[in-house]
Amino acid sequence: MKPARISSVLCILSLLATATSATATNYTITWKNQFASNATCTLDTSVETPTGTIPNSTKHTFTSLGQTKPVTISSPTCSHITVSAGCSFTDAQGKSQRNSFSSQVAPCGNSTAILNATRPGSITVTTTAPKPNGVL
Repeated sequence: MKPARISSVLCILSLLATATSATATNYTITWKNQFASNATCTLDTSVETPTGTIPNSTKHTFTSLGQTKPVTISSPTCSHITVSAGCSFTDAQGKSQRNSFSSQVAPCGNSTAILNATRPGSITVTTTAPKPNGVL
């Protein structure tokens, strides 16, 4: 291979490496249980980007009111974050119940998602940190 051609190939490879090495930002959603003292929940967190969705589904058992569970998800870009949940719990009569929490949209950044003590479930989302640089 001629030196000029080798130089061109190396330049192209360098550009490809630069284009595919976007820096990801971590977004932490801290789930807070205000729903039931004995709830096993599936906590769904998704970062919506211009090119698709980056989902994260975490199962967690809360053993007291006020308990928190941080969930971190990484993405190189972010349009917004969507959270939703579903919980199983035992009611006061000892019967197994299920509660679904409607999805909420949050701005890009770290947030607290509170599982409220309502049926059907509601989530209150509060952003706890400003948007990182480069967020759409």
